[in-house]
Parts: sequence; structure tokens; C-alpha cells
Amino acid sequence: RGKTLTLFNNEQEILFWSERDGWGHFYLYDAEGNLKRQVTNGPFHVDRFEGINEKERAVFFTANGIEKDQDPYYSHLYKINLNGSGLKSLNPGNFNHSANLSDSNEFFVTNYSRVNTVPKSELRNKNGRLVMKLEEADLSQLFAAGYKFPEPFKAKAADGVTDIYGVIYKPY
Repeated sequence: RGKTLTLFNNEQEILFWSERDGWGHFYLYDAEGNLKRQVTNGPFHVDRFEGINEKERAVFFTANGIEKDQDPYYSHLYKINLNGSGLKSLNPGNFNHSANLSDSNEFFVTNYSRVNTVPKSELRNKNGRLVMKLEEADLSQLFAAGYKFPEPFKAKAADGVTDIYGVIYKPY
């Protein structure tokens, strides 16, 4: 996991992470090093390789910036076919996610939160379907002591185009 080079299909194919188009994406090569196709494509950053299902010819990965209505720093787990089709978010929601796939890539645990929400954990299957809720943090003692969540904000940079994301912490 997290590798930039993955051999599969009896070492006949190579999945390689590169920034050759200016964004971090996966590229599929044959065993001779010939480019077959770009697997992921678009104005987003593929962060980590998480797993591959050789039988279904699908790759699992974490990425940032795919969801246009969300903070681009929020990470999600995705699945895409090696032919570049079928991109799907497996743990959607306006949260930052971390995911741990099972060795079989059939299930994963997703932990998610934001600076202004209670952390939660879920078990999901390889297609993103919720199998069961696992845990929700109990912050009651923290709130009883007077804690208040910080406030996320989005503002425009000096160029008037670029969104800047931040958090405001107020005294409590």
C-alpha cells in the first residue's frame, strides 16, 4: 500500500503513479514498459495506492480534490476500473476519511470526521455499501468542560479565484 509501482497479472502489467500530466495519477504499462493508458485522469491528486482486484481489474486508492463541493484536503477512498471507467467514491460525505482495506479487498474500515464533528467509524464493502456502524466518539465530557468546535471557513485568495480553506479557533 502506498507504492508508486505495482506489478500484477503475473507480472505482465505495471500500475505506476506519476505526475506526468501535472497531477498525481495512475498509468498502466505492459511488462515491456509500454504505456497502455492513463487510468485516473482529471484535476485531482491520487494520494495512495490501497489495493487491486486483479479478477475485476479494479484499483482502490485514496485521493483529494475529486469532490468539487468539498474542501480539497479531505481524503476519500475510490475505486476505478483499470480501463479508466467507473470511478466511484467508496466513503462519500463531507468529511476527511482514512480507510483500511482488508487483505482480500472485499471490505474496509473507514474512520471519518472534520474539525467540527464527532469522529466515527464504519465497516463498508468493496463497493462502498455500509455493512455496519462501528463506533462514534463520546465527546460529552469535553463539551461539559466548555469545549466548542472550531469553525471551518473558505475564502478567496488575492487572485480572486483560488479558494483557501481554514479553521477559526475561538476562545471558550
